[in-house]
Amino acid sequence: MLVRENAFVTWKMLKDDKEFYYERLSVDDCLFVKPNANLKLFTGKVVTIDDFEHFHRMETDCYDVPPDTLCVIARPYKLDYEWRFVVCDGKVVTGSQYKTDGRSETSPKVDLKAQEVAERVARDPWQPDPAYVVDVAQSGDEYGLLEIGSVNCAGMYECDAAAFVTALSDLAERE
Repeated sequence: MLVRENAFVTWKMLKDDKEFYYERLSVDDCLFVKPNANLKLFTGKVVTIDDFEHFHRMETDCYDVPPDTLCVIARPYKLDYEWRFVVCDGKVVTGSQYKTDGRSETSPKVDLKAQEVAERVARDPWQPDPAYVVDVAQSGDEYGLLEIGSVNCAGMYECDAAAFVTALSDLAERE
């Protein structure tokens, strides 16, 4: 994983002990917060300590985030580039760049080192599903796994649609 300094806490713990978490994990009073599950109860983002109360109230009110929702909180990183790869049956079948310096910028070209990270994830004995997406990021000279997500609700950006459809169709026929 790219992000090594993190904690898993409930939504309620995050609110109740925010000063503790900001003291230990924040950079310039900023903390990265995202739901642990693929349900995407709210969008992962960097939250300043000054904006925390508003962020927590809005996510709770708008998305009805239950207090026991497990969240990942982490020291924020500056991400230079982000790529999405589709994994099917333990193989990377397509990929696409989708961000540059935090801005949406898509390209069908993928960085070889980023693809190598995705391929390591695809070869791992533990697999979340027969098909899923792997997001890889580059921060400086470091490449790492950003997150694993459901292929059913992920944006495909400029991934090869034919390769994606063929791989999932073959999987569906076998299953």
